[in-house]
Amino acid sequence: MLSNEPHSSPNPPSVLDALGILGWRSREPIVLAALATEEPLLLVGPHGTAKSLLLERLAEAMALRLRHYNASILNFDDLIGFPVPDGDAVRYLRTPGDAWDAEAVFVDELSRCRPDMQNRLLPLIHERRLQGRRLDALRYRWSAMNPPPPPDAEPEDERYVGAEPLDAALADRFAFILEVPGLPFGEDRLRLIRGPQVAEDAGARLRDAVATVRGGLRTVEQVHGEAVARYVDVVGDVLARAHLPLSGRRLRFLFRNILAVAATWVASIEDAAMMALTWSMPQRASGRVDEEALVRAHHVALQVLQAPLSSSQRELLRERDPVQRVCIALRDDDDDLLAATLLDARASLGTAERLALSSRLFPIVVATRPGVPAIALEALAEDVAKLNRVVERSESVSTADRQYQRAGEISRAISRLEGPDRWVAEVLWAAWEEGFDLSADAVVVFALSTAAALAPFRRAA
Repeated sequence: MLSNEPHSSPNPPSVLDALGILGWRSREPIVLAALATEEPLLLVGPHGTAKSLLLERLAEAMALRLRHYNASILNFDDLIGFPVPDGDAVRYLRTPGDAWDAEAVFVDELSRCRPDMQNRLLPLIHERRLQGRRLDALRYRWSAMNPPPPPDAEPEDERYVGAEPLDAALADRFAFILEVPGLPFGEDRLRLIRGPQVAEDAGARLRDAVATVRGGLRTVEQVHGEAVARYVDVVGDVLARAHLPLSGRRLRFLFRNILAVAATWVASIEDAAMMALTWSMPQRASGRVDEEALVRAHHVALQVLQAPLSSSQRELLRERDPVQRVCIALRDDDDDLLAATLLDARASLGTAERLALSSRLFPIVVATRPGVPAIALEALAEDVAKLNRVVERSESVSTADRQYQRAGEISRAISRLEGPDRWVAEVLWAAWEEGFDLSADAVVVFALSTAAALAPFRRAA
């Protein structure tokens, strides 16, 4: 997490290195921010710089249904299937490569896309829609392109035939426009030459990193949101005078991007703002970014980010464990900060862990924090209601059930619970109904440690 001061601990190991994507350390916070927010990401760089490899390995590590399209030869039928008459209407014959049930869509060679197809991609990239229909399964929209020729390019300069500056409206739909790094050096280059290996735990490490970032977004906004909004306002004015105007959509993107980068391992809000600003400019898709203008705008706006934080805010932004962060927020009297922390904790936890936390936390919040915004209280109440619904039938699972083996594991874990710890049984059965990945014993360990952390607050309630 982030504070106005450097971290006391070193940056975590690179998850992109674990995926065999070398030399991307400086870009990793942007990749994690894009994954956590599920905002569109556009990669810009020369051939052979691992753009496609990165996106394909991200999809594989996160177990996503990926559809990969080449924009230079893309037809609309590739996305929607084949239209056929159906009375007075039209229906679409599904194909194995259509986008209707995709969880991630990767459109490669975007700058080689025909103008008519660029227009048709607008709602897919920005709204997750095709033919006006919402794609409910679609989470990620990714693209890649070679760099367009710069405005002052000479005829003899190296260029990509057919690569053109991207349409401004389409470029503005991507939250992050990231120029890929060049070849790594030193040991990383040697590893690249020999063929980098994907670590066995790369997928788990990536999913954990994304969950951690997602679990800090509301807290970071509660702490820094007002200052970041003022920063974006000033930056927008300065860049407009430098002939780099930002649309209203882009200003909102920039606000969210800064907060998302700040929720990664970036050391300060100032660094997060500069990094997000650098890689949020849609003009990168046309090669028309004045880097000095960005630095000037950042420094002009910097003063609004430097207001001092309270001790609780600093402690919250340094702590990575969601339960401990909730405890810190409970000790503070800021109800909005507590609500943001509660919602973040739920977002970063798996099903069983979330239910365990809500079970212990709900009565504390009801008794001691009546001013907490309703959205947080309702989220906790929703979890508690799931626990209450399984109490009557939790001990009578049919042996014919497809999940009977898992139910047996739960029953054995429950048999080892004593007296005051029996509440964990409700958590396990409720989580069993929704499906969860942890072992039953791991859930018990988490639940009991959470109860111990929250015990002082329960006694106060």
